[in-house]
Amino acid sequence: MCAKRLVMKAPLLVSAALTSNHRQMYSGHGDFSAQPGLPVLTRRSLRIALAEDDEVQRTILEEALRLEGFDVVPFEDGDELIDYFALPPDRVRWPDAIVTDVSMPGHTGLEAAASARKAGFKAPIFIITGLQTPQIQEQAAQLGNALLINKPLDVEELAQAIWHLAHVSNPTPVPK
Repeated sequence: MCAKRLVMKAPLLVSAALTSNHRQMYSGHGDFSAQPGLPVLTRRSLRIALAEDDEVQRTILEEALRLEGFDVVPFEDGDELIDYFALPPDRVRWPDAIVTDVSMPGHTGLEAAASARKAGFKAPIFIITGLQTPQIQEQAAQLGNALLINKPLDVEELAQAIWHLAHVSNPTPVPK
């Protein structure tokens, strides 16, 4: 099953494209694997932490990102993501990016992302929201290296954004 079929089966989650502003944020970075001096990386080497409380949406997005070639570590809510980053660094391999919904029970995706930043996580954070408010925009901006994405989203474009921004943040692969 290809990601396009997932788009058709779950239009509320993945049907719309990212805005042109979002495309401009990562489209100019080029093909990092082809640049001299940078290692050749594959999407398989990129680990994505995915926090989404809606089981159906989490499953669809997890499968779609896996079909795009990423190693996905799913979390049921912001609390689980916070617990993950509270583990000692020698016990867990941090992801190369976080994809999180904003509205979740317990800690929100923004609170979980802020907790990850406090723990020292510097890689990109992709924050998915159904409604961008000035408060959400401000909180996302304070995180640094974060991209706020409106629902519904396009998984292929999200995958491209993850791929490019993860390499900008950390062009050296992390050994497994």
